[in-house]
Amino acid sequence: MFEEDVESSSPPPKDIYVSEVRNSDIYIGLLGYTYGNITEEGISATELEYNEYKKIKSDYFFYVKWMNKREKETNEFIKRIQQETTYTTFDSKEELLTEIKKTIISYMNKRLSSDPFDESIIKNSSLDDVDITSYERYFDFLSNQGLKSLKGYREKTEILQYLHAGVLMGTTFHLTNAGALFFSNNIKKYNIEHEIKMVRFEGKDRLTIIDYQESHAPIPILLDDVENFFKRNTRHGVIVKGFRSVSIPEYPFEAIREAIVNAIAHKDYTIPGDTITFYIYSNRIEIISPGRFLVPVED
Repeated sequence: MFEEDVESSSPPPKDIYVSEVRNSDIYIGLLGYTYGNITEEGISATELEYNEYKKIKSDYFFYVKWMNKREKETNEFIKRIQQETTYTTFDSKEELLTEIKKTIISYMNKRLSSDPFDESIIKNSSLDDVDITSYERYFDFLSNQGLKSLKGYREKTEILQYLHAGVLMGTTFHLTNAGALFFSNNIKKYNIEHEIKMVRFEGKDRLTIIDYQESHAPIPILLDDVENFFKRNTRHGVIVKGFRSVSIPEYPFEAIREAIVNAIAHKDYTIPGDTITFYIYSNRIEIISPGRFLVPVED
């Protein structure tokens, strides 16, 4: 609601929009270049609304226009949002409307769902659906030696139950949704939205694609797919240390791996038809997890 829409005989505009915020089910904030006019509280109306909603509820979503420069106050507000909640960037009006639609669908699905997604049991799955390569690769990633040692003297079904990846119902083993994401040899048959799209663009925008790959693999294999795509689409420099040449990557893959893991962990799997995207540009890397916080990494 804009101040111009409020007649002179009405209550002050601030009282009206604060009241509207308090009576809303969710709060959606939109940020661009301009921070906005400063209210008597010393902050913009948008940040004031956010403060009011945050006092009483927790379902708030922010959409930030992707741009290189913003007002100082806007950047400070974004830093605050990063610490307290999540946001998604957008490039165009059409993309913004799509993201808002996904957010609302996700919000409604969560309200209607009675079981946590990751613990839900897949009745039409069995131990035969466990991919051995993914199972073995999972233990390669572990730093927890105690958990690694389980593999040597526990049955596979015991370990999967310990990991909350499956359950025994009578004598039949079934995967959970989380178990399918990590270990299933065919995730698609369970209608779980699990995919990552990897794209290498030629420049700083999305006009020209020079490499493209999709992966529907279980998480341990998917991480390998991302690493291979990353290595073939980023540059390496060389420095000499002593008598040895040392390769220096354009971006530290450890940071990229952590961002991908976070994207997978925080992805909203209730959003239909959406995927995680891994975009490499000439000047940055962008990782997008549907429904959650995304971090552009720039050089």
